[in-house]
Amino acid sequence: AQNSLTQVPSPAIRNLHHLLILNMNHNKISSLHAKAFQGLDTLEILTLYENKINNIDPEAFVGLGKKLKRLNLGGNGLTSVPQKALSILDTLKKLEMQENRISEIREGDFEGLRTLDSLGLAHNK
Repeated sequence: AQNSLTQVPSPAIRNLHHLLILNMNHNKISSLHAKAFQGLDTLEILTLYENKINNIDPEAFVGLGKKLKRLNLGGNGLTSVPQKALSILDTLKKLEMQENRISEIREGDFEGLRTLDSLGLAHNK
């Protein structure tokens, strides 16, 4: 957290097979590329709060669908819900997307998130 990373260092973290929490808050990441977190199959919490994320590839979270319970995408530049990327996260319980630039929630935006029990959308546009 609080570094100057401009992208997810996928090659450096790919082999951390026992990692439970990844905190990448307060960096300068602007987009999440396909399979950015592949190999982190035990990850339960991923926080990307206060970056500059405005683009999330539909396959960005491939490999995280089995254990991830909490995802924080708050404080970024998202203008819409990244439905395709989120739809594979079938164990997600808490999704935080507050403090973005989301102006509309469309039907189906949260499709596939069957276990979601907490959704944060405060302070959007």
